[in-house]
Amino acid sequence: MENNSDVLHELVQVRIRELHLTNDLADVTHLFYSTLLCISAQADSDFRRQTLGLIRSKFFQMPQGSRLGQMFIEIDTQFGRPLESNGVNLQRWVFEPRGRWNG
Repeated sequence: MENNSDVLHELVQVRIRELHLTNDLADVTHLFYSTLLCISAQADSDFRRQTLGLIRSKFFQMPQGSRLGQMFIEIDTQFGRPLESNGVNLQRWVFEPRGRWNG
């Protein structure tokens, strides 16, 4: 059986890994947000429509109200909702009810 020191050390290591993963997720979310903002700000084109359609479908594959979707909404709110002014309705994409699975 492990002693208390080993257990405490392992718990600290797990907490450090969790903090690193949380920071990585925040960094990647900001990076992807800026990419989405650049795409949404482009003039109407097939590339813009297809890319936003693909991203929208990926949001709908996530659970309704997913934490990742909420992170995008928080970032967009911090910057004054530029995505919404470019036709990207994150609130709807994240919180709209999902269809039922037939399987």
